Amino acid sequence: MNLSYIKTHVPLLIFLAIYFCFTFLTYKDYGATGDEWTERRAAQDLSRYLKSPTSYDSIINLNYNDKINVVYGHHPLVTKYQRSYQLVQNYFNFKGYYEWGHLLNLIFGSVLFIFTYALFYLHYKSLAKAIIPVIFLVSCARLFGDIPTNNKDVPFAIFYLISIFFIYVFLNQKQKGSAYLKIISLGIIFGITQTFRTVGFSIYFVYIFYFFYVEFIEGRKFSISKIADFVLELFIIVVFSLFVSMSIFPWLGSNFFANFFHLLLDAKSFQNWDDTIFFAGEFLFKADRPWYYLFTWIFITMPIYILALIGSSVFFGKKLFKNKLFAISSIAFLVNIALYLILQPVVYNGIRHFLFLIPIMVIISTTVLYKVIENRKAFVVISILISINIVSIGWNFVILHPYEYIYFNELVGGIRGASGKYELDYWGASYKEAAEWIVNNTDLTQKDFIYACNVDYAVDYYSGKKFFMTYGYPEYANYTICDSENEMKRNYTGKILYEVKRDGVILNTVREHEKTKF
Repeated sequence: MNLSYIKTHVPLLIFLAIYFCFTFLTYKDYGATGDEWTERRAAQDLSRYLKSPTSYDSIINLNYNDKINVVYGHHPLVTKYQRSYQLVQNYFNFKGYYEWGHLLNLIFGSVLFIFTYALFYLHYKSLAKAIIPVIFLVSCARLFGDIPTNNKDVPFAIFYLISIFFIYVFLNQKQKGSAYLKIISLGIIFGITQTFRTVGFSIYFVYIFYFFYVEFIEGRKFSISKIADFVLELFIIVVFSLFVSMSIFPWLGSNFFANFFHLLLDAKSFQNWDDTIFFAGEFLFKADRPWYYLFTWIFITMPIYILALIGSSVFFGKKLFKNKLFAISSIAFLVNIALYLILQPVVYNGIRHFLFLIPIMVIISTTVLYKVIENRKAFVVISILISINIVSIGWNFVILHPYEYIYFNELVGGIRGASGKYELDYWGASYKEAAEWIVNNTDLTQKDFIYACNVDYAVDYYSGKKFFMTYGYPEYANYTICDSENEMKRNYTGKILYEVKRDGVILNTVREHEKTKF
């Protein structure tokens, strides 16, 4: 690589140096969360499946963690989303340590910041304007805090952003480039993106709308032949992307036509998922979830300055209309919001399934900011206000660590205001701290029975299997470890031994009980 090119991008290099220092200093702090055990086992099964040609013996292999007849299991021929990232993660994390998995997640998370920087640098040709959205992205605690432990939604967010990057690059070429390069690049990226989460197929709507937007802005005349060429090219991209998807997604490739349409239809209900969610102080089932669920979570968890800048975009619509970066991010945001409103899919765990919208919202807000601060008077005032908000978020990072992903903004009163109203540690990261407290402060042994309300495998892992876990049978336990939402469901009354707290709010409780069964 050209040394002068490296020197040019010093701000990004400084950021990455700080980010990787943070990574290696903190990767052991994070607890194993909700789906990590499942994803690791599924990735192991996928690796096992891909190593040999498909046959009766390979399908019913007893070494699979999830056999093919397990209901809602994750055998490669029945699981309904692909795990290419988890497969790579499993290859490097061959020991199965959760700490190594978190380290790999953090390292891969750097791609999110690199592509955000690259997108803005390509558009503005300014180092300062390229590094600011990177800082903004860090301040989005709901995404940044999920990077270490979420190996599903964060990789999807990364690939969705990469898809937007390549759409922007190929549709804004000054000179017509290689059609083969375009088809191959978009086919590969789209093929990975669309089966991480089925909502990834929305990228085609973004591509179509942005194509016509660019043609209009550039003043190019539309013709039947041009539209026909575009449709043909898009068809080839779709076909190639589906080939890529099938190559990493055995279930889709095993019976493409039937499974493809089932995949699209099943995405709305997510295998008829109907567990409870805690929202606005109530436990709700699927039928009770309000249409504004996602919007509420965005409103109470995104940084206030991001929300304010996006809101102010309505006053700068005409001025920003020709900004191609603002356009592609706005199209991506509106397309996915429209699909959410039309389809009303199953959504739970707050904003987790829509983490991919956060980088898009950062792009929108930053392009609006650059338009607003063209007024010198506004520049000073807005810079001060944003800085104050970012410092406040930074302080929240300190007091919430390693649970940054439970951040709530000032509109709801922070984590204190959200307590008792919204899900806090929904993925159970705090079970690590609770389990380690028991190990370090009690003399429990295998004669003691412990029940964990969630992520019991994490308690087993971090305790070094020091005591006996009563998986699914709380009545046999003389100790319980329970997060705040599960505590409310169960109304446990045993003696409190320890509470995991952040900012005075209880996230997890260790209790001693008398066994009801022996």
